[in-house]
Amino acid sequence: MIQIAVVSARPRRDPAVQALLAVRRRGVELRALDPSHLGLRVPGGVTARRAPLRASVWLVRRLNHAGSVDVQFDLLELAEWQGFRLINPPRGLSISESKLQTTFLLARDGIRTPRTVTATTLAEARAALAEFGQAVLKPIYGSLGEGLLRLAAGADDGMLRRALRAGPVYLQEYLPSGARDLRILVLGGEVLGAIYREAPPGEWRANISQGGRCVACTPPAEAVDAAVRATRLLGLDYAGVDLIAGPGGWHVIEVNGSPGWQALAEATGRDVASALVDYAVRVARATG
Repeated sequence: MIQIAVVSARPRRDPAVQALLAVRRRGVELRALDPSHLGLRVPGGVTARRAPLRASVWLVRRLNHAGSVDVQFDLLELAEWQGFRLINPPRGLSISESKLQTTFLLARDGIRTPRTVTATTLAEARAALAEFGQAVLKPIYGSLGEGLLRLAAGADDGMLRRALRAGPVYLQEYLPSGARDLRILVLGGEVLGAIYREAPPGEWRANISQGGRCVACTPPAEAVDAAVRATRLLGLDYAGVDLIAGPGGWHVIEVNGSPGWQALAEATGRDVASALVDYAVRVARATG
């Protein structure tokens, strides 16, 4: 019997987790695992509600912010060191969570990504805006389009001052994209599905959580190559890669190691839950 754990906060309230748990495969058992229930016993190892772990493969969806996310992440790393296979691996999740590390690695590997500057002073931030003309200020750690500000050179000093009070700011060159971007879901080195996300009227952010509309599409070959390379580069089994068309071709703007995929599944008709479970089964069999 292959046992697979679906790791997520409050799994009963997460429709994606419920879709994963509803997948039926002969000889496969799926169980939800709230990461806040993880613990450690020495000698021994990582436990779940003080019991030894049984699932050989873990599908990691999200941590539980009601507890200590740092402790939960440490325990996921320890579980991997014990020999459990995590999808996605903790190291890949950590890199993709950090826009600093993601942007640097993409550019170093020759994957197009918008010019980016981090600034710790108002003078540095003004200089970056003067260079870019317009920029998107993003939280270094964040997702769902939350906390994004579109700034123009010489016009938004007040916003910069407020942002700098909280620490360094991440400024990424704004590339006009017609208020839409491209989301490609990569799994195991192949494209599982793709959508254009179109921003609602009066909004420049195309994130679904910000009211964006999904349109299924066949992604351009160049964008597919960039998405697959970015996923592999960050050490991820699967990822939601966001791209926009810019000077010279497609630019990767985000690599999401814990992507939301329900909107994509509905738009494309792809059974993403079954594909993830089948991939986890193949991994379990390959690792023995």
